[in-house]
Amino acid sequence: MILKSQIAKTLIVAIITATPFLWLGILAIKGTGGWSTAGIEFLVLPILLVFLIWVLSSAIRLIRLLVRKKPAKDKDPRSPIALGIIIGGALGIWVGGELRMHGFELSAERAQPLVEAIELYASDNGQPPAALSKLVPNYLAELPAKLPPLEIVTDSQTLSEYGDNPWALTALVSQGMLNWDRFIYFPDQAYPAHGFGGSLERMGAWAYVHE
Repeated sequence: MILKSQIAKTLIVAIITATPFLWLGILAIKGTGGWSTAGIEFLVLPILLVFLIWVLSSAIRLIRLLVRKKPAKDKDPRSPIALGIIIGGALGIWVGGELRMHGFELSAERAQPLVEAIELYASDNGQPPAALSKLVPNYLAELPAKLPPLEIVTDSQTLSEYGDNPWALTALVSQGMLNWDRFIYFPDQAYPAHGFGGSLERMGAWAYVHE
């Protein structure tokens, strides 16, 4: 009964710990948020602290066992709660991150009407729109929903860094306060493996910059 109770407690704590990370990933898939996770450090750091304490306590108990040749009699700090936090945190961060990235893949598909509208605008006017709002109502009834906070780039200085594309779409999607990940679209889709402060992951016609 004690073992079952400890397992149940570990599972409950693991689920509670993983939930915020999973929810952010689900929001990205739904297209309603989760694009930027600035501030997530305040969730990750306590999990890392518990993990470090768990490892340190395990090492201390091992040393005591080797020295005394018998188990230490003090209370084992590796409680079901600590294990639940570590397991739930690890799974939550991993699975939540995978869900979030899938959300960007879906947003790349949702953004296709926006890309087509920009191309048509540029064809009709000889230049891309200065702002996405210029596409409404002549080229789009409204801007597509369920997308990251996209902005169009048209200034020549920035575009020179973007492979001299005639325009580009970009969204700041930070994973933490000191992170500047970006979600980008180039009309020529010639994305380098590395650049813009990080490595690039292709997502259909788009790319995600891991800073």
